[in-house]
Amino acid sequence: MNFPRPLFDKISLPERLHHYGFPVRDVRATRCFYEDFIGLPLTACWRESIQEDGFIFPAVHMFFGLKDSSVLGFTGFADDSMAQRYCVGKDISPFVHIALKVNMESHVRVRRRLAEEGRDFDYIEHGYCHSLYLRDPNGFCLELTADTEVSDIAYIQRRESASRDLDAWLAGDRSDNNPWRVPIDQTVGFTPIRP
Repeated sequence: MNFPRPLFDKISLPERLHHYGFPVRDVRATRCFYEDFIGLPLTACWRESIQEDGFIFPAVHMFFGLKDSSVLGFTGFADDSMAQRYCVGKDISPFVHIALKVNMESHVRVRRRLAEEGRDFDYIEHGYCHSLYLRDPNGFCLELTADTEVSDIAYIQRRESASRDLDAWLAGDRSDNNPWRVPIDQTVGFTPIRP
């Protein structure tokens, strides 16, 4: 691909995430998970007719707010055939996820509570951050991430070498460039924690 110039420059970069959109089969379970369990307030609900792929059908858009006013958005369908058409199965790759930044105190509290309640979750220490992964009722992976004490320096270093690091990967270099993470052969990997 060859693009003559970027749509945005450093001055006009997008301000923040507006929303992340995800189609869902079970509107009620999605609301309960994000509002009652995670604690994100339902900040807007739009009921609209949608025209897509030659169809006109009713849909509902639910938005759950974050501290910076960005939102997670979910679209539900009144017609099962539309849900079948637009929703993905529950075996969504963990690499398809959204990560929400939380402070370390909240991260530890949430991880402890999930373990005490016997809820399924996964946990990875990346070195520069701790990541906790949950599945919502739709199979979507939600990551709660807390930066560690080395995150600032880690991100500065990776930012300075980002283009070189990607060029090296594209040229076939498969070596790790994360000195803050415990070597993979010394960890248990993507493993659930139990109480």
